[in-house]
Amino acid sequence: MPRVTTQYYSSENASRAAASEGTGGKLFVYICKYTGKHALVTEVSLKSLPLRPRDGSSVLDMDKHQTKLYLTEGGAKRIRRDDGKVERQHRLVLGDLPVAYTFKPEGKVLYILKDALKDYQTKEQTYGESHLPPGIQEELKETGAVVRLLLDVSYSSRAKAGIYNLFHDKISVKLGEAHPTSLEGKKEVLALFAQVLEVRQIQLTFLELGANKGFAMQVSGLTPVQVFKKLKAFCSSSKKNRL
Repeated sequence: MPRVTTQYYSSENASRAAASEGTGGKLFVYICKYTGKHALVTEVSLKSLPLRPRDGSSVLDMDKHQTKLYLTEGGAKRIRRDDGKVERQHRLVLGDLPVAYTFKPEGKVLYILKDALKDYQTKEQTYGESHLPPGIQEELKETGAVVRLLLDVSYSSRAKAGIYNLFHDKISVKLGEAHPTSLEGKKEVLALFAQVLEVRQIQLTFLELGANKGFAMQVSGLTPVQVFKKLKAFCSSSKKNRL
């Protein structure tokens, strides 16, 4: 596998950097188009790279651009081109899938195969008004449609009560010292969501889903998109206040 002597980045740091809008230190994170596995992190957008006319591969000079690879050696492969010439490629793979190649075992110029990679997106980037997070659902009842929120509720005296993550399978909610199954805990959850969603508590129903299944909140009078926008605004504001 080609060795890069420039700075390496962890996927955690790269994900945070990719989500930032700052200049000068922005990183671009790419994953396999077919498996979703991390392939590489670099300081340059692949869209801005030159293309190899012969096969449309993106040409990344790793001497010029700091790069971190998550690829492994896939062996050498001989390719016979239309003009009859044979070229020897040193393949780089993710599992069994070829992603890129070089012309030398330690080559610093990386040729990324056409349509092999795609931009990595955080859950915040993936979900939106047209594609709601899995924790926000709509149910049809005899009285009409209601929004059903799947909740992961925890409690701790060291945590500030609030809604902490909207983009997991369940919406993360933290309480103070009251257990969510206690009367005080239920009151705290209802009061929190009434404030965040700007509704009356009569429009909310807090449900226990059974052992190890968590909790749910039913919301009437709002659409799923309205609920999403209010929850997102609250989470964004709370996150800024915690920084």
